[in-house]
Amino acid sequence: MALYSQTMLEIAIELAAHDRAYQDLAANFVVHFALIAHAMNEIGPDGMWDEEDGVYYDILRRPDGVTTKLKIRSMVGLLPLCAATVIEKWQRERVSRLTEHMFRRLQRMPDLLASIHAPGPGNYGVAGRGILALVNEDRLGRILSQCSTKASS
Repeated sequence: MALYSQTMLEIAIELAAHDRAYQDLAANFVVHFALIAHAMNEIGPDGMWDEEDGVYYDILRRPDGVTTKLKIRSMVGLLPLCAATVIEKWQRERVSRLTEHMFRRLQRMPDLLASIHAPGPGNYGVAGRGILALVNEDRLGRILSQCSTKASS
């Protein structure tokens, strides 16, 4: 769902570059991405991230509301890696007001911002590209080290 929100955000940004009416729609997809990321990256019984193991696990929620983390290494643990979107400099410049609004919104959520990879000053790469990803650099390294440990076993 995070990748879906990112894809819809990309489409809305492209539309907003030609028609400002789509800027609110794009802002809504940023909020959707942020809420999904918060739910997945939360450490504890309701989040999918397991700090001790350094991987994502699926969550089973029973009808009575009790949740159980299913500590099974599966594709579920790798799917968060798919939610990554490259944001080109020209895209940010085309909808600069929207871009500023999105950055300000993410800045108001420091816990979330610490768990994702968000573009912004100091986080731009070649040609000013930024990445909006569900998994931050630290967690990416931990997940990949788990994969390489299992592969060499």
